[in-house]
Amino acid sequence: MINHVRTLLQNMPPEWESDEFVDPDFVPMSVPRAVDKVKTAIWGRTPVHQVTLRQLMQILHATELEEHVLAKDPRVTYLPFDEAPSGSGADLAHAVLRIEEALTPDDYTTLFGDTTQEPNRTWFNLWMDHEQLAYKLGGLLLAVADTTERARTWATPQ
Repeated sequence: MINHVRTLLQNMPPEWESDEFVDPDFVPMSVPRAVDKVKTAIWGRTPVHQVTLRQLMQILHATELEEHVLAKDPRVTYLPFDEAPSGSGADLAHAVLRIEEALTPDDYTTLFGDTTQEPNRTWFNLWMDHEQLAYKLGGLLLAVADTTERARTWATPQ
């Protein structure tokens, strides 16, 4: 699926107003409450976002985590980024604090699954232990994308 990870993080229908291509066959999934908690902590309940999906994708592509984004499907329409990330690091730091306050131990299990297995172990360790915001948030975003993908896979008739 083109823009695979971005589409999973957005989880909105193709006709939803978006600044990037969404596969016309993509159907939004009902996701676990833990995913909703993360998205609400980042974006709130209103359409006005201090942190944009574009910023989050810039974070993922600015680190070695990019290889995991492109491994899902290397076809992305939003690269290269022509501008520096908008917003501030403070907005991202506040989003991380809101996420940490919102998530329970059960939510961590939902998002990261079996943390003895890769890539779950890496995503979990980045989120829990990394001091750099890009890696901390990147680990969580990849876990959210994986959780949404699992919901999508389970909902697809085999």
